[in-house]
Amino acid sequence: MFEYLPFEQSELPIRKTFEVSGQDFEFELSYTEETNVYKMILRDLQGELLYIAPLRYFSAWNSIPIVGFPNNVKLVPIDLDDFNSLELNNEINPSNFGSKVKIYLMEESNVS
Repeated sequence: MFEYLPFEQSELPIRKTFEVSGQDFEFELSYTEETNVYKMILRDLQGELLYIAPLRYFSAWNSIPIVGFPNNVKLVPIDLDDFNSLELNNEINPSNFGSKVKIYLMEESNVS
């Protein structure tokens, strides 16, 4: 079973605290209907901003190293059913976010 950050479309915008690799972090997630953009903000528990970026389907949200966040964990929004397909025909939208598309924690064992 894959781990994911349990966000639901109906609760946006929201801030939640999750544990990643034994450390707690605050994640703030919002959706802008006009542009169909999901934005996620990462903070430490002292409220210090660590990173902010939009979510893109099947692309690591934290594709660059983030000071203070485990570099071996990538946060990837995807519908796991796409792993069985040769084509990625999906996107993140209000009808699938939280139900089919989730933000999965993909651990890279070879990254330090």
